[in-house]
Order: sequence, then structure tokens, then C-alpha cells
Amino acid sequence: MKRIWLLLSFAVFTATFAHIARAQDLVFSSYQCDPTSCKEEGVTGTDSSASVSFIGYCTGDIVPVLSFGASASIENCSSFYTPVALVEVSQTEYRDDCDDLYYVSYETPFAEVLNLAGITVFSLSATYGCDGSESSPIRQGTKPC
Repeated sequence: MKRIWLLLSFAVFTATFAHIARAQDLVFSSYQCDPTSCKEEGVTGTDSSASVSFIGYCTGDIVPVLSFGASASIENCSSFYTPVALVEVSQTEYRDDCDDLYYVSYETPFAEVLNLAGITVFSLSATYGCDGSESSPIRQGTKPC
């Protein structure tokens, strides 16, 4: 009888005072781009460049700061192109093992080269997350010069 009482008391104590683990959001508490639009287009021509700097402060204890910018350039081209640098910020919703929602913020810097028609002929990007994730660089097209 004492064992049953002891087990029952322990179960009630544990249920009352146990800390319930919840998923933690890993999002930007703040971020800043330079230029503030997070996008810069270079001058259309045969030699030009564009760059964007980014700094984002993440909540949680995994990644305190993300600071990856983007830069695009063209040099000695025989045709006219426009370099474009931009940084996109996104947030994705996930569910943990207990089916609780949590959010993760991501930064994706892009370096692009556009032709005169505004069509992207070259693009380079990667994604970095406040959860410590990092994608491999994605290269599309061929840099013209």
C-alpha cells in the first residue's frame, strides 16, 4: 500500500511540476539591408557591379547573427548586361514532434545578371537559416563575361 501511495504521489508531483517543452521560434528579431530595399541594380553596360549587405539578428541560441550579402558584377562584356544583387527574407512554419508550431527565418542572397530584355542569364544563390541550416549554392545559367 505504501508503494502504491508513493507511486501515485510521485505521478501527481511530476504531472504538476514537470516543465513542458515547447518548440522555440528561430526568427529574425531584426534585420537591416544596405540599401534598405535589399536590392540594387547596377548600371546597364559592359562593366558594372551591384552589391547588398545584410545583417539579421536571430532569436534562440543557435545562430545569433546572419550576415551574408550579395554582389554581382560584369567586366569586359561585348554586349550590355545589368548586374543585380538582392537579399530575400522568408519565414517557414514547421511542427515539432509534439505537433506544436514553430517558425524559422531564412536569408537568401542572390547575384543575377540580366540581358537587355530583362531576362536572367545567370543566377547564383544560397539560403541561410536562423536554425543553422545552409543550402549549397545554386547556380543557374552561365555568367556571360
